[in-house]
Amino acid sequence: MFEILLFLLVGSVLGIATGLVPGFHPNLLATLAASYVMFSPLNSSVLLVSAGVTNTFVNFIPAVYLGAPSASTALSVLPGHKMLLQGRGYEAIRLTVVGGLVSVVIVVVLFPVLLLGIDLAYGAIEGFIPYVLLGIVGYMIWKDRRIDSLFFFMLSGLVGYIVLEYNFIGTRHDLFPPLAGLFGIPMLIHSFRKKPEIPREDRSIRFIDRREALREGLLGSVAGMVVGLLPGVGSAQATYLTREVSDEESDRGFMVAIGGVNTSNILVSLLAIYLIGTGRSGVAVSVQNIMREVSLQETGIFVIVGLIASGIGAYATLQLARKSLGLFRRIDYSKVCVFVVFFISVMTLVLTGYRGILILLVSSSIGLSCLLSGSRRSYLMGSVLLPVIIFMA
Repeated sequence: MFEILLFLLVGSVLGIATGLVPGFHPNLLATLAASYVMFSPLNSSVLLVSAGVTNTFVNFIPAVYLGAPSASTALSVLPGHKMLLQGRGYEAIRLTVVGGLVSVVIVVVLFPVLLLGIDLAYGAIEGFIPYVLLGIVGYMIWKDRRIDSLFFFMLSGLVGYIVLEYNFIGTRHDLFPPLAGLFGIPMLIHSFRKKPEIPREDRSIRFIDRREALREGLLGSVAGMVVGLLPGVGSAQATYLTREVSDEESDRGFMVAIGGVNTSNILVSLLAIYLIGTGRSGVAVSVQNIMREVSLQETGIFVIVGLIASGIGAYATLQLARKSLGLFRRIDYSKVCVFVVFFISVMTLVLTGYRGILILLVSSSIGLSCLLSGSRRSYLMGSVLLPVIIFMA
């Protein structure tokens, strides 16, 4: 028991550290540690689970404060950045923490039901998901009645298809350049052109209504469960669907919903290892490779580890977000924008090479065009939706 607690704490520290660095997922560091150090399979898996769960809370800090997205936080850049420039950046991150905690509670409470229902649900919905996604996108485009919406969806989808289907970049970080280009850099360039300053943080944080928090947290939880079960559907796609099903006018409600997607995904994908023999998230795949077989008792341990790691991740996120915001306010935000664009470019070069830089430039052009046109930037998630629709159909 002491060893499990020790590896839980070490994994949480790794999750916090990797969550603060854009493009650096805990799977990389934790898998290396598990490969080259003689840990037992259970201890190594506990480290992976706690690192992954903690990371799902902390990685919203660079997404909101810096506009540097990961695959799971890309759409949070849009309302999160807007709230930051309204003096409500800490509030935005706090809302994602609320969503993550609500999601964890829902998954833990539904644990017995999920044990009984996942296998049946998986078989029932697996074959229909590409057509559902296609129908939702078609409805959105028809509802907007804007031809450029279809254009941006297809153009971003073409970029994603080239990157994913043809392995154009060929690294573990293939999605970092297109997502940073489509969502992060255009927002930073636009902010730089306007010469904004981060206003003084509004100390009177508005507490979200309990019903809204529960509703949006449940939405994020269900989306995360879908990700944890279905092949080819990732956090980015679930985030996209959450953005459309949620009240798009309510940035606060959406931040709660998006905060719950990844946490729910990791926990449900761990259940999927035991029930259907296949892990869907990166953490679950790593655990499956280490453990080979996962028993019901070990699955229960992982859920408890995830629950404790969620508490650690939530506390660390709130503390780091509050303390780091003062630093950003003392710096010329225009210079921050320039630095972050440079930082994202360097990270792209280091992680993905010159081909990643090319994709970053192309994606940034598409993202900036979409931003200036006034079209909804959620259509840019075609970069991951369209390849999935083609692959699964």
